[in-house]
Amino acid sequence: MSCLSILAFPRETTRFAFLNVVIASRDALLARKALLTCPDTAITRCTPIPKDNNVKLEIHFPTDQVDGVINCLLTLLPNGEIGSIVACATPRPKPHTSHARMT
Repeated sequence: MSCLSILAFPRETTRFAFLNVVIASRDALLARKALLTCPDTAITRCTPIPKDNNVKLEIHFPTDQVDGVINCLLTLLPNGEIGSIVACATPRPKPHTSHARMT
């Protein structure tokens, strides 16, 4: 490989992960406020679970922030269900549908 090809296509060194968390719907705003303290962390999807009055949050964050995100969630929301961590190479996922397609 030439030096030019390495410079033309740099590899991202930061890796990202997804985490699914199920919490009571009344605690969704508290979770959002709590995750604002974690850098580069965002809730990318909030899916209601109507029978249980819960919501499923899909949280996206850099892999080096795993301990901080989980600690933040456990401190402020001790009654949530934390799912598995899934690795992802992109900083932010693209939305599955646009508003134009939904109308």
